[in-house]
Amino acid sequence: MKQTFELHIYHTSDSHGHLTSDSYSGLKNLPKGLSRVSSFFKKQTHDHQLRIDTGDTIQGSPLAYIYKENQTDFHPFAETLNMLKYDYFVPGNHDFNYGLRYLDKMVHSLQAKTLCANVFIDKNLYFSYAYDIKSYDHGPRVAIIGITNNYIPNWEPKENIKNLYFENAFESAKRVVSEIKKNEKPDYIIVAYHGGYECNPITGKDESKNSDENLGCKIFTQIKDVDLLLTGHEHRLIEHHDQHRFIYQVGYAASHVSHTTVTFIKNEEWNIDNVEGHLVSMEDYEDDSTVIDKLSDFLYFSDQELNQIIGKAASNFLISDPLQARLNKHIVFQYINEVQMKTTGAMISCCGLGNDVTGFHETISLRDVLNTYVFPNTLYLCEIQGKDLIEALNHNAQFFKVNQHNDVAINDTYLYPKKELYNYDVFDGISYDICIYKDKKNHVQNVKYQEKPIDDHQVFTIVLNSYRMSGGGNINWHKKLKVIKAYPLDITEILINDIKSKKQIEVTYHNNIKIIKHL
Repeated sequence: MKQTFELHIYHTSDSHGHLTSDSYSGLKNLPKGLSRVSSFFKKQTHDHQLRIDTGDTIQGSPLAYIYKENQTDFHPFAETLNMLKYDYFVPGNHDFNYGLRYLDKMVHSLQAKTLCANVFIDKNLYFSYAYDIKSYDHGPRVAIIGITNNYIPNWEPKENIKNLYFENAFESAKRVVSEIKKNEKPDYIIVAYHGGYECNPITGKDESKNSDENLGCKIFTQIKDVDLLLTGHEHRLIEHHDQHRFIYQVGYAASHVSHTTVTFIKNEEWNIDNVEGHLVSMEDYEDDSTVIDKLSDFLYFSDQELNQIIGKAASNFLISDPLQARLNKHIVFQYINEVQMKTTGAMISCCGLGNDVTGFHETISLRDVLNTYVFPNTLYLCEIQGKDLIEALNHNAQFFKVNQHNDVAINDTYLYPKKELYNYDVFDGISYDICIYKDKKNHVQNVKYQEKPIDDHQVFTIVLNSYRMSGGGNINWHKKLKVIKAYPLDITEILINDIKSKKQIEVTYHNNIKIIKHL
């Protein structure tokens, strides 16, 4: 009689400090958060389960910021993963943002095994395990390999990763898979990788920006013994399979879980009989009250901290009308761009703001800042040629239209099928006119740097956020930029530190953008 065995594999990634569905930055009850994942897990009653998280866990939310600034023996992020009974954890690049001691505290508080095959110190693994073999009684042998992003040294200050060597993710996967096949003889191989895809996984079209940052396609296509590739880092939603081989990416802030069901059948050896998989949205699940109760003291403390006053503004910087804030360049854009240029030394800066943000009161609370800059973005300093800057500005100009009443309004493509006001950037360091037409494509004119017209081949330094740098907003001009330096800290944290250091922020307004309506 043939034996069968069913294994259920669950995967999350890039929770970025989102323990509950409350973002703690002003937006309530989002369909995200590990406490919702807990509710989902509690409904999974299968006998054989593996739960894997591929990192970026301890950075990227107001709660993560509060814990970093007010550390205690109770580690809310590790305790949450423990409550959810994860089997394996793979550190992500942002888990290194606050240094090794901070990351080690998280790892040592985990009940899950931390797997990482490509981080070394003095030729030894930095973390305890490169992989694990899960052997089931009367069942198959399953190998789980952990790999983090080898591009981390390009982002992190040297002091955060002192003496660490990061092996190329593909080379690590190839080496460890070969070793496991020879010595362990597993029936199924999982690679849990905190990295993304340098190509479109479905079409195979090249999408690489940095040749070594995302190597998921190379791992999946060239290492055929990898049965399941679980990825993160890019915050995309991806599910794709090639016969019985599956790949996933599960978005951001624990909004989705990948669920893979592998059915094995045994004659003399265990073989894969069938594989099914899909992404599960947490939209249909509520916060698990058990998790909320366990975290209650930390959540209460965080709420109080977020209300603290960190500085003042010369006048209120409140934002009441999203369109007018963009038509007339709200002073918050000016302030953020000034801080970005000061941080990076860039000649030009661009920034966007979320759909519905508050701005700052005259007395600025921590929550004010987190209500105003709501993204988990970091900064990139790049080189840009004049002609590419014009291309960027022309793309940006399509945000506006002239409506049927001959008023300037927001282009429908930025409102439907979903609101995307964050895909409009305000540029500082240059001046320019945006010409808006009713019957033809918008464009920019009179683009000047230091009051002189720019030349197509003139080279500038520009600072932009990581979302825009990754092509967010359906832009293409980012591909023409040369990266000089990446800054791993959240822009939110950079703003908070600036306000705290100055006590009172005073911004000299520059009316550098002219909107010209053509009927």
